[in-house]
Amino acid sequence: MRKARRNLPPILLERDPRAAGQTAQAALDLDPENILALRMRVRAHVALGEASPLPPLAETLARLTPDRGWAAMAWGAHFLIDGKTALAAPWLSKAEIDRDPTTLVTIAGLWLAAGRGASAGRVFRRVLDIDPMNAAAEIGLAMVALTRRDFAAAEQALTHAEAVDPGRPAIYLQLAQLYAKTARSIDAGLAAQMAVRLGADPALADMAARGRLGEAHR
Repeated sequence: MRKARRNLPPILLERDPRAAGQTAQAALDLDPENILALRMRVRAHVALGEASPLPPLAETLARLTPDRGWAAMAWGAHFLIDGKTALAAPWLSKAEIDRDPTTLVTIAGLWLAAGRGASAGRVFRRVLDIDPMNAAAEIGLAMVALTRRDFAAAEQALTHAEAVDPGRPAIYLQLAQLYAKTARSIDAGLAAQMAVRLGADPALADMAARGRLGEAHR
């Protein structure tokens, strides 16, 4: 079903989104208006490609934080995961009011999943303007570059990400994808192995090593 489900997991809550969602729910059982937990649950459901839990979370966030972009992001993700890109786009644009880098990375990832690489790249660059050491935004820019087959830009972004946060599995998944796309099969295999050692899903790593990471969640 969803393009969103194919593209988002390498960026968002990559280490264990289901566990993150469970932790957030435990906090919400104690305090249903815990904003941090509400945001974490939204991001977990987005990373897992789960549309149906998002509307009630969006409604709660709209009531508690009307001046932030979190509710709009949740609505945009809901429609995108449900395959309704035209309905998602206005919500994602509205969500860009936020200045929180983690929120903006999620929004950019959603734009990328919607096939809107220019919008995704714009938001990833905005994140780097706010936080120049944001590895997730660099990974996102690499993903955008890969969709354009701009391999030099992708490698540069991933090199920056690795320098900032070398323990991120997504860096090595994208490096494996890059190396596979540029006929560097040995390097692709080594990058995929590193991703697995850092906790990446072996199935994703295998797809990346063959240059087919975007097909992993069909």
